[in-house]
Amino acid sequence: MGTFLKYAGLIFGVTLVFWSFLFFGRQQNVYEICLITGLIVSLLFFIIILLGKHSLKAKIAMVAFVVLCIFLEQISEPKLIDASYKRFIKQNNSALTEINNLLLNKPGDILILNNEIKDQSSLLTPSEKQKVLDNRQKLRVYMISRTNDEIYYGLWGFLDVRLGLTYWTSNSEPNKSYRHLIGRWYH
Repeated sequence: MGTFLKYAGLIFGVTLVFWSFLFFGRQQNVYEICLITGLIVSLLFFIIILLGKHSLKAKIAMVAFVVLCIFLEQISEPKLIDASYKRFIKQNNSALTEINNLLLNKPGDILILNNEIKDQSSLLTPSEKQKVLDNRQKLRVYMISRTNDEIYYGLWGFLDVRLGLTYWTSNSEPNKSYRHLIGRWYH
């Protein structure tokens, strides 16, 4: 295997890892595939370079390059994840706005899980329920939850791990566990 191909493979793997975070909030499956593939490709070519017939200087340079990439990934990951969520909001602004406007004035808790609406106080009319369900399907979210302080959109969930967006409806500031995106949007 040529030297150029080894370095190109390493750079491709590292680039794929960085690129994967742009899909974190909006397409979790694509994120996972890109991240795992990038990590495997990077590791494979890194090992090939370290075990290959390269000079000690070249090997030390590759170790320094990988350490620098890990450092840059740690710094840029939150910004790339935020960009992923912001892109989801921008791409789905009309559906999100319609749902928010329907749910904002409802005083109680409402849970939309897949195609089932739990609205114990009968806050939504049948036509509002249908609009919410249609927009939920457009957004491809598995859950929408309305509480006193927020409207939560569940983008991905598995066991006890949940990823989603929160539209903050309360006048008080959310606690520090929320990360601000834009406007009243948090994750």
